[in-house]
Amino acid sequence: MDFFTTQPPWYIPLALLLTALLVGLIKAYRLWQDMYEDDEPASDRERLSELEEAHFAGELDADELRRVRELLSRSNASKAPEPLRSRPSIQPEPSPLPPSNSAGEPDTV
Repeated sequence: MDFFTTQPPWYIPLALLLTALLVGLIKAYRLWQDMYEDDEPASDRERLSELEEAHFAGELDADELRRVRELLSRSNASKAPEPLRSRPSIQPEPSPLPPSNSAGEPDTV
């Protein structure tokens, strides 16, 4: 029964700790990535293509597809393109120098 009284090699707890740390870091990174993933909303073209696929699969009739196309075309026509935002022009500040005496004479107080 000498097997149970001997200590395990020193590197086994270290290997377990490093493995647990690696698994924890991978899980934390995946969670962070899911939270801060930049999901863009579906465009009108993407929505229309999904509805056309549903129409070809027989899940959507032609009248409904036509109605959706009209709604999307109306929403695109009513959207005015946003003007480009320009940076405000930077005005130079006037210099705080006092007016100079044009005669070259010293100022009297």
